[in-house]
Formats: sequence, C-alpha cells, structure tokens
Amino acid sequence: MDHSETPILEAPADYRKRRETSCDAFFSRTEQVPLSDAVGRISAEMLTPYPPGIPAVMPGERITSTVLEYLHSGVKAGMVVPDAVDSGLETVRVMA
Repeated sequence: MDHSETPILEAPADYRKRRETSCDAFFSRTEQVPLSDAVGRISAEMLTPYPPGIPAVMPGERITSTVLEYLHSGVKAGMVVPDAVDSGLETVRVMA
C-alpha cells in the first residue's frame, strides 16, 4: 500500500492535558472504547506514533479530538502505534 499521498496532520502544540498520574491511570480499572468515544476520556495507555516515536498521549492525560485526529491521520498514512493495545487505533484504552 502506497501511503505517500496521504497527508499527516501536524502534531498539536497544546495537546498535553494531564489529569491523573501515569501510574494511577495505567493501573486503574480500564475499558476499551471506540476512537470516537475516547474524546474527553482519561487515557490508560501510552500512544506513540512511529515515526516520529514521540508519545502523543501518556496514561493520565485527557484525550482531545485534536490529538485523535493527528493519530488517525498518521495511521492512515502508514504510521504505526506499537505501544497501543489496538495498534490500528480502532479503539483506545481509557480509565473506566
């Protein structure tokens, strides 16, 4: 599959929204929700698109629509998110 024509949105500069400690979020009760239902929820996993290999979401951060659009555009263009439970980003793990 040729991804050379698929545009990737630029990573948002203000996407970091920490609400819980990473440890509390990672070890909390979690649920896997569709990407569209993740906006406004607290992430329970790290989401690191590669390339560039820089985390876009850390456990404990509020998931914004801007960062999800960035991640979704990257996956469509061929980026991988190897540390996500669902590397295709159909779903995201969030605090229950």
